[in-house]
Amino acid sequence: MDFKKMRVSMIFLIGMGVHSCGANNGNGVVGSPLTSKTGLYSSNGVQSNFMFSYDQTSSRIMKLKLSDLSIAGAYSVASDIGDHYVVGHPEGKYVLDFGARHLEIIKEDGSKQSKPFNFQGVAKSAAYDSSQGLLVMQDDLNSIGIMQIADTGDIKSSWLGGSLIGESKSVLAGDIDKSGKFLILVSDGSILTVDVGSTLTQQKWAYTSSSDTISKALWIAGDTSLTSKNLIVTEKDIYVFDSGSSKVTETKNLIASDWAVVANSKSQKPHVLVKNTKSGTFYLVYIDSAGALSTKELPPVGISSTSDLFLSSDLSKLTLVGKSSQASGLVYQIRLSDNLVLVNDKLSTQGEILVSDKLAFINRRSKLGFLETINFETGERKELKAYNLEFFRDE
Repeated sequence: MDFKKMRVSMIFLIGMGVHSCGANNGNGVVGSPLTSKTGLYSSNGVQSNFMFSYDQTSSRIMKLKLSDLSIAGAYSVASDIGDHYVVGHPEGKYVLDFGARHLEIIKEDGSKQSKPFNFQGVAKSAAYDSSQGLLVMQDDLNSIGIMQIADTGDIKSSWLGGSLIGESKSVLAGDIDKSGKFLILVSDGSILTVDVGSTLTQQKWAYTSSSDTISKALWIAGDTSLTSKNLIVTEKDIYVFDSGSSKVTETKNLIASDWAVVANSKSQKPHVLVKNTKSGTFYLVYIDSAGALSTKELPPVGISSTSDLFLSSDLSKLTLVGKSSQASGLVYQIRLSDNLVLVNDKLSTQGEILVSDKLAFINRRSKLGFLETINFETGERKELKAYNLEFFRDE
């Protein structure tokens, strides 16, 4: 394959700050829902040097080097398993290719390692900590697989189990926090810290339980800048849980505040968008730099729902893609220190829109490929058309 030609044709594919996770990522799952591309931020909120993206036209996973926007690799994958979902090392050392009953680890040199266990469903979500090589996946049959992965992409140890823990506890949601702990919320309200080492050694669940409980949990997200703080959402409450002390440190009741959750996001710092059901006012809920639960009233941006949310790690800007009763593809960026609206734009709705604090990224619906980036700070727009043309094969 001519990588130089590919570089010319795909030079505007990405820019600094785009990510791959949307709003409501992780409700009722372990980690975040899998997508066809990795984000530009690693699991601990640090910008990645490489991005992996599955290209359906060529049946390849593209490895993109972000520093000079070049193609660093193109890996062929199975074409008969349906959709492909990827999880990649932020330094480009390996990528995991997920599908229906399918998991393949592709190393930096292109060599492949078959899946370490046989799950029977379609992979749907994963929690991943590249710093300790820990990945926890979940499929649509609620099987849960745990892997320790070396920097080379080799599997050091693994285990596949069901979602039932003990006799009556089933997994509702889970995530890996910044301290490297794998936390799961279960059906009896328990908050469990999984002993990954013992679980892999004994090939069965090993864990400790917090003395605090949270009923009917929907979502958990480890804070990317605070070591042991985790944001937890239920139908009625928002909590801060400290994995160091194994205690709930703060609670905010949604019903008492007349709030309803509109969306939640783990990009880049975990946060929840809520709406006052009486006044219609939107509020942002997040963990502040002191580890406390904070709320911020937002300006009247006039949306009814959102498909993507991004809160910068320094808590300075919130960027979102919204929809109103009259239009979709509405992009807003808000400076949180004084609620100044920095960006108010309506983008094309014919495709997927992702945002960060720096860019809007639009993947338009086209087999030939049509991508566009918009730099919020400079207003510069870049387009890439027909970048898949060279991959169409003669029948």
